[in-house]
Amino acid sequence: MEYKEKIKYATKIAEDLQGQKSRDQIHAYLKEEGFYENEINQIILSAQNILGEKYQEKVRHLLVVGIDPFSSNELVGIDEQTLQKMVQKETQNLKLIERRKLTNLVKEGRSEEEALPQIDFRFLPMGEAMDQFTNVQKIHDRNSTSGRMFYFIVGISLLVLCFTLAIVIKRIYFMLLFIGIAMIAKGFFKERLDYED
Repeated sequence: MEYKEKIKYATKIAEDLQGQKSRDQIHAYLKEEGFYENEINQIILSAQNILGEKYQEKVRHLLVVGIDPFSSNELVGIDEQTLQKMVQKETQNLKLIERRKLTNLVKEGRSEEEALPQIDFRFLPMGEAMDQFTNVQKIHDRNSTSGRMFYFIVGISLLVLCFTLAIVIKRIYFMLLFIGIAMIAKGFFKERLDYED
């Protein structure tokens, strides 16, 4: 199947999905046109993407305002399964936005009491937000100058201990050497925060 032909059928199927034709009818129509099962799935997926591009902003707006997209008059003609996929995708996008917002608030140095009230718990549940706040706070603390200095000091201390033992008892403890080098290296690099822009 050529790309242009696929787009032509996908556009028609998008209109059919919007016009409340059932999936079985669409599937039967494409089967009559001589498409294989794999091609039918590709066409339906492309049609859903076309509808998604057209209605995604409306779905997002309805979710943000608190209106159920399934009962909205603006989306009444869309196939239920297609609308379900759009709602799931937009809900995930809104959850990601809230996660990024929370990460940025932690980076700004906000406390849990200041940051959590700014999060929309319809998209990011309170428990997940609190867990994320704790995790991001830990990573942020490790990335701070004092957190990284800790790794340098521990690494250098282990190297000094390793060389002292090598001189005193004439035996090298390679494990201490490797751990010391690893700690120093860890002090040079910052950990990436989850959901950082």
